[in-house]
Amino acid sequence: MPKVLISDALSPAAVQIFRDRGVDVDFQPNLGKDKDKLAATINGFDGLAIRSATKVTAKILEQAKSLKVIGRAGIGVDNVDIPAATARGIIVMNTPFGNSITTAEHAIALMFALAVAVAAIYGQVTVNDMVLARYTADAWRGRIFAVRYFLLFISAGCAIAMISLLHERGGFALVLAVDAAIAFAMFALTAALAVLVNAFERQHAARAAPVAAE
Repeated sequence: MPKVLISDALSPAAVQIFRDRGVDVDFQPNLGKDKDKLAATINGFDGLAIRSATKVTAKILEQAKSLKVIGRAGIGVDNVDIPAATARGIIVMNTPFGNSITTAEHAIALMFALAVAVAAIYGQVTVNDMVLARYTADAWRGRIFAVRYFLLFISAGCAIAMISLLHERGGFALVLAVDAAIAFAMFALTAALAVLVNAFERQHAARAAPVAAE
């Protein structure tokens, strides 16, 4: 039975996946923070599952006589001495799509925060109520806001979906090429839309000024 050492904090579901597949798991979530203790423990394990806290150095790999694979639960593998692992025939793997959903959700959340000026309001809300009222009026004025950000969200969502699909099915060069094309198209669309919307907003502001004065 293969033995896997988990030296960083992982969810119970991840640990259970190993056990359901007949893997003998030693779950020590705080072990990776102590390099000396990790070096003294790692011998005898076939696999090592880590996150970012564990630093797999050449010194640690010298003690890993039976180690065959290092699995990084995340994207980056900069905390693993890859040349030292390669020299010992140890495979270093990662999970490049593990954060794709949360990254997309975070991007959409930031766009919503930008749309309603969350950062600006947070910095000014304790000053006086008039500032907050001004931001609220600007944010939800008419249908111009809806048109601008609806198109922005749609274009950003399509770009995120396309990039995710290409990462799964395409090569790295293809991903870079399409990323550049999407970025250029989004820039052109956003610039054109900004010019158009700003013109509408200036016209709207000119009409609203006499009403506000009353």
